[in-house]
Amino acid sequence: MTHLSIADFLAHAIALEADAALCYDELAAAMDVHNNRAVTALFQQMASYARHHLAEVEAIARNYDVPRLKSWEFDWKGRDTSPEQAAMEEAHYLMTPYQALQMALAAEEQAFAYYDGVRTRTNDPVLQNLATQLATEEAEHVRLVRAWLDRSPPPAADWDHDPDPPVSID
Repeated sequence: MTHLSIADFLAHAIALEADAALCYDELAAAMDVHNNRAVTALFQQMASYARHHLAEVEAIARNYDVPRLKSWEFDWKGRDTSPEQAAMEEAHYLMTPYQALQMALAAEEQAFAYYDGVRTRTNDPVLQNLATQLATEEAEHVRLVRAWLDRSPPPAADWDHDPDPPVSID
């Protein structure tokens, strides 16, 4: 069983959703710079979902004395970053919507696993209810992203070929 308090859980949830929104915003901006409009729109939509979750969690947190944790005080269960952060190192300026959706799916699955893990490790009914609520929302995002993936064509073998690649100037 976990001894995570409701206030500490809410601090983690706020950080998780804020980090997710920021990460998706950064990915959208990067894709926009490279005129990858479809992937830009996808990441903007995912950022919007994260901000919506953040607002919901912050509304709940107003009823608690939520601590302001330092970055090293977060317990992400074996991760260095919050679970819903997309793997930025997998981004590529020519990535396809399919690849962007794979990144989003991994992030949403990790967020679900985090919230569901809290739900299964606690015997506090209030904390269990909050974790269940957030896990349910993340599960819905997982279903949504999978549905988008089902409608998206996988990338061609030469998806990363750029006839006019960026050139570094020393």
